[in-house]
Amino acid sequence: MNPFFHKFKRTTALLLAILSVGSLLVWYTVTRADREMRAELLRQTQWLAQAVNVESVRSLAGTADDLQHPEYLRLKAQLATARTTIPQCRFIYLLDRKLSGAVHFLVDSEDPSSKDYSPPGQIYEEAPAGCHRVFTTQTATTEGPYTDRWGSWVTGLFPLRDPHAMSTDKA
Repeated sequence: MNPFFHKFKRTTALLLAILSVGSLLVWYTVTRADREMRAELLRQTQWLAQAVNVESVRSLAGTADDLQHPEYLRLKAQLATARTTIPQCRFIYLLDRKLSGAVHFLVDSEDPSSKDYSPPGQIYEEAPAGCHRVFTTQTATTEGPYTDRWGSWVTGLFPLRDPHAMSTDKA
């Protein structure tokens, strides 16, 4: 066997081994960072959900009639304020599910003059599977990345639980 070919083969094998180990290290690092970021997102989502008064949410109809409702205005201000405290967060919103299974917005953190504003009752047609699953299982989760009319997102979803009832159908 040619000594040059033997040295080339060893160098190639060594480079492939280094690339393989490097790729595994990058994959591990990215996977760990994703897991940690999702855990932090879920902690923030839980913190926000626990600050919401379930009775206030229950008083909403999920229609344009809510726009002048004091509880809607209070919740909207609360969400808008919370959004300013979390720089990585673009939207904060409360969702509800109709009997038909359609998910719709109750309150969002956007100013009504924003092109991204979602009025009460607006159907969230592109609601990801995880969003529907939270209503069914009443279990918090993160979803994404997914794309809807507002962009591409990773979202934290946390069910609102009424402390006086077994479950609630709000998220």
